[in-house]
Amino acid sequence: MKKGKFGALVSFSLLILVVAEITFTLGTTALAATIPVVSPLPSIDAQVDMPTAVALDAQGRVYVAESENNRVRVFTQSGQFVATLNGPVKPISVAVDAAGRIYVGSALQRSVTVFAADFSKLFQLGSGDGEFSETADIDIDSSGQIYVVDKDNNTIRVYSAAGVLLKSIGAKGSNNGQLYHPTSLAFDSISSELVIIDHPQIWDDVSQGMVDGARIQFFAMDGTFRRGYPKFGYNMNAGQLVKPTQVTVDSENRVYVSDSRWQKVMVYGKTGLFLGMIDNSAHPLRTPLGLSMAASGRLYVASLLSGKVDVYGIDAYSGMDIAPNTLNFTATEGGNSPDPQTATIKNSGKQALTWTAATTTAWLNLASAAGTLQPAETGTLTVGVKNDGLAQGTYQGSISVMTLGMAEKMAVTLTVKPNPLLVSPASLSLVTTAGAPSYACTALLSVDNAETENLDWSATADQSWLKLSKATGTTRDQIEIDADASDLALGTHTATITFTNKSTGGSVLIPVTLNINEPNPLLISPASLSFTTTTGTSPSPLALSVNNAGTNPLSWSAATDQSWLKLSKATGTAPGQVEINTNISALPPGTHTATITFINSSTGGSVLVPVSMSISEQNPLLVSPASLSLTATKDTSPSTLATTTSTSWSTLTLSEVNAGTTSPPLNWGATTDQSWLKLSKGKGATPDQIKIVTDVSALAPGTHTATITFNNKSTGGSVLVPVNLIISEANPLLVSPASLTFTTRRGINAPTLALSVTNEAGKAPLDWSATANPSWLKLSKDKGTTGSTSPDDKVGIDADVSDLAPGTHSGAITFINDCTGDSVLVPVTLKVGMFPWPIIIQNIAIVGDWQHKHDKKDTDLTSKGLHPATINGSETK
Repeated sequence: MKKGKFGALVSFSLLILVVAEITFTLGTTALAATIPVVSPLPSIDAQVDMPTAVALDAQGRVYVAESENNRVRVFTQSGQFVATLNGPVKPISVAVDAAGRIYVGSALQRSVTVFAADFSKLFQLGSGDGEFSETADIDIDSSGQIYVVDKDNNTIRVYSAAGVLLKSIGAKGSNNGQLYHPTSLAFDSISSELVIIDHPQIWDDVSQGMVDGARIQFFAMDGTFRRGYPKFGYNMNAGQLVKPTQVTVDSENRVYVSDSRWQKVMVYGKTGLFLGMIDNSAHPLRTPLGLSMAASGRLYVASLLSGKVDVYGIDAYSGMDIAPNTLNFTATEGGNSPDPQTATIKNSGKQALTWTAATTTAWLNLASAAGTLQPAETGTLTVGVKNDGLAQGTYQGSISVMTLGMAEKMAVTLTVKPNPLLVSPASLSLVTTAGAPSYACTALLSVDNAETENLDWSATADQSWLKLSKATGTTRDQIEIDADASDLALGTHTATITFTNKSTGGSVLIPVTLNINEPNPLLISPASLSFTTTTGTSPSPLALSVNNAGTNPLSWSAATDQSWLKLSKATGTAPGQVEINTNISALPPGTHTATITFINSSTGGSVLVPVSMSISEQNPLLVSPASLSLTATKDTSPSTLATTTSTSWSTLTLSEVNAGTTSPPLNWGATTDQSWLKLSKGKGATPDQIKIVTDVSALAPGTHTATITFNNKSTGGSVLVPVNLIISEANPLLVSPASLTFTTRRGINAPTLALSVTNEAGKAPLDWSATANPSWLKLSKDKGTTGSTSPDDKVGIDADVSDLAPGTHSGAITFINDCTGDSVLVPVTLKVGMFPWPIIIQNIAIVGDWQHKHDKKDTDLTSKGLHPATINGSETK
């Protein structure tokens, strides 16, 4: 239905009624007993754009047509978005019948398209055959008949629910009972009348010409005219209309007409009496077009230019709000059901509300499914789920909460997670021989938790010959499984171990198979073989030993099920050995498996040896060295090392870092898994170098490991470089200052400098020794003990410059901790300048970079570090 009904009777005696922001202005002849009480309600504006028509379904859902966007939006009665029907072309009218079918009138296609409730297209009325001119409005009566307002054809066309044309109402004209450009219709179910808005031709004194007027006409349901009321005029306060667009009727036989000129909704009695008009001063209507009255007493107005649907409560309207409108449950497969959740149901209307709740979802259950709420009162809906028998996955369900003229749907999602209790392997296959002790047939099961928290578990076996090392535990854990075959016959035996998740519920079943064989004296070792190589290179051969556990001679034969596996011999006697070779030329990268079967040719029986071959792609990215071993003392980082990466386009045996220089470079990236390991850069192109340094400031003494991962970003693959760092306790031997610098001139020894040697660890004596290099560096003593006479030991340091040229010279003094062998290095710098040279010149005054004393006698000039000068043709020193 496009227009529903609702009821309540509220008296009114003032000329102007203001309710919140709603002003209801009365007509001059209105009777107080017939005036509606209007209450402002929240508008529907989210996700609405230029609405042209509005309709309601039996559950109170709101359908909003948007002509410019070629779609119909669906909302709950409280404005929550539900869905979008895309596809209608320029929809200007919309209606919904009791079965949920949606009728959309197209201005461009001049047709009415009928959609099922799931939005699938059913059929079309007036499909391009000129049957319609403009489908201005659509409505559905209680019997399911379809009424289409055909504006420019000046008629109302009536169809059966199947789309068969039954009749037409009205003929073109401006007299009573005739229709001229009708734009809207509505049903008055109380009076069994059809209310139609049309625009008869009349003389307009203002424009001095014939214009489309405005008229409200009432017809019987069979199309018989009953009465009509001309309403055209420019006196808004007298209830006259200029541009009436849509009409609807409430349960009190009041007629509501939207007028796009006045931007208001005009209200009339069943006899045409003007009762007043609805206006919202804070949020005025802008080009109101669509109108629809819900059975709950809510009036919906599609306001084109304000981009929303305004909602008003009429008289004692009904209202129901549910929060939240979605519920999410999480359960564990095979585990306990999650705790129930609640939703709040509020009566947001002005009359008592009786509600019921129902669901068709089998795993949902409702603790309370009905109730009655007074205005503003809230109730609680308790929802539970049963996840018994549900496999892991996501399940969608819904709950419908219904009251008179409306229904709200609550979406419920149940996520069933896999049991976090993990047991591996998923099954056990045990093999033993008759008479073997139980410890000869054992296996381990790992019990883990897929989540982060600890998980309690218990385990039981359904066969007495299966022994568990423990029956309870907490993840992570391991349990040993023993098979006692002492009382079992030869053959195959089965059992099941049940692990129960005691924390969140659920269980894991581990099937166990035990095969008991006759004792076989043929022994093969090792029990399995594993080869690893890279493409193009067959790995080195491996050997199998063949032995006889019995006393009689034993012959054997052997065969393999894969052609890439080669045996050095296929028969023999025990004891002996078989060499296993491989040919991988035809094998792609990946893991390949095979089985070697040894047959006891003397007494029967066999031994199976599984073989695996892991082949990886040859990575052209080479990193050398292949590993790093670093040492440091606490608070000291080791020297910077370098790892070189380069391209290789040659064979696996190529180990040179810079091989393949004629090939394109490889782009690489590098990361480290430990924060104390630092890389000078994280990417580059070969050939290249990357510096590796460590920061041991936050590390304790001991051994620390890390891995540098080099990724080949050009062709894929990676190279791992393991790093081993050993940190020893810091050397307690402390020498200060940490370095020395001498400054002097040629031929002149600098003053003696001193070094202080102390025990940083305490006042206990500490023996030390020292050496100096090179020979110009002299020590006052080369050994001593700290704390012998004072907390520190003093060492004098001299520099012998007699044989040194001017310039800067470097040396070092090495102090050795005689207790631990640790050392401290003190670097020494010696700066030797030129010796000043005197110059004697007769009666010559020289200026510039020379110091001079000038008189009538000899002049003495002293060079500022210059070489001997030649003056007047002779060298002077």
